[in-house]
Amino acid sequence: KRLNVLTLVVIHQPRREVAELFDTLVLLTSNPGRMAYFGQMGQASSYMDKCGYPVPAHASATDFYLDLLTPGSELDASDALVAAFATQQKPGLAEVMDEELAVQGRTAREMLLAAQEPALQGEQGAAAPSARLGPYAVSFSCQVRTLLRRKMLLTLRNPGAIGTQLAMPATMGVVLGAVFQGIGNHAFGI
Repeated sequence: KRLNVLTLVVIHQPRREVAELFDTLVLLTSNPGRMAYFGQMGQASSYMDKCGYPVPAHASATDFYLDLLTPGSELDASDALVAAFATQQKPGLAEVMDEELAVQGRTAREMLLAAQEPALQGEQGAAAPSARLGPYAVSFSCQVRTLLRRKMLLTLRNPGAIGTQLAMPATMGVVLGAVFQGIGNHAFGI
């Protein structure tokens, strides 16, 4: 939100606690992916109620939405919700999109520089957020360090894995050594 950047997350059957973290919700039907809802996460239940599909009192709202939008399910209402979207939400959404597309937005570089501007101008208490303006967000060495640290932590969590990683090459060496032992000392063939 600080940089005013849109983040998209595709998630299937999120827990209630996770779903409540989202600002905006887009509901699509499965096969062929028609839009059935676009709006604030907190307003989705009231919209479904207005369309004639109230969320049951002790049900997970996100599971209920999936049941409504899955063709062939017991609660399948995908066609009705797609039609409701086309009449209730789509005209207003198309208007907003046309207005926003007419305005030239800032590039990623411009947004990063704008976020650093208060600190660069010497405003008291402002700290410049670290930002790289190159093609990658972090350096190659930082990526390697992060991956190595993750691999080390995963390995150390399972002591059996350490033994396996050491025992497997040693066992393979013994087996291959036994198979090829004395190969140059024996005459083969006719």
